[in-house]
Amino acid sequence: MKKKYVVAAALALFVASASAQDIYKVGLLTSTDLNGDARYVGMGGAMSALGANISAMSTNPASTAQYRRNDFSITGGVLTTSGKADDFNFFGQNKTRGSLDQAGFVYSLPLQSGSMRFVSLGFNYRKTKNFAELAALNHVRVGGLMSQTLELTQLARTTKGDTPLDLFNVQDRKNTIPLVNGAADAFLIEKQFSADSTQLVGYLPAYAAGYNYGKVQWGSNQ
Repeated sequence: MKKKYVVAAALALFVASASAQDIYKVGLLTSTDLNGDARYVGMGGAMSALGANISAMSTNPASTAQYRRNDFSITGGVLTTSGKADDFNFFGQNKTRGSLDQAGFVYSLPLQSGSMRFVSLGFNYRKTKNFAELAALNHVRVGGLMSQTLELTQLARTTKGDTPLDLFNVQDRKNTIPLVNGAADAFLIEKQFSADSTQLVGYLPAYAAGYNYGKVQWGSNQ
């Protein structure tokens, strides 16, 4: 009986929560960048089918069979964000980054006899995806008539639209949609009172005046 408890406790240590990714995360995680040596990138990755290319080893290892001599290759890349120096603020980070896109070698060993004429041994590193980035927003206005929080303030009224609802009153909360109640709870909309602060006259949208935006994805030749 004690053994069962020990096994159950051991299995509990490996329990972890799992959640599905949204469509944007799936696209980010499953897509690949076109990185490799100059010939591989120039052919749009088609060297995987033609062979005799070090970068093609990552997608088609059998392509090294076409080698008849030794080969070594290393490729780097640089990404520089364009724009004026004062257009972006990256918290002191450099906007220019280098990258090791691919590196590898192939050793082709000729055989003296037999039906097998050559044996190729190789190693290749090729960067397939780059996730390193730094982002910030810059001068993006989010207020105005198209503001979603402004639309929520309009829904925080009675059906006729002449009387504001008290979204902190249980009965009034039943007269609007849950999204409006959630906005009030999260302070995305805030109460607006009369001049003498005695009467609720409506709600004001709580939005930021703007953000700073910029992006650097360091280490890429794209």
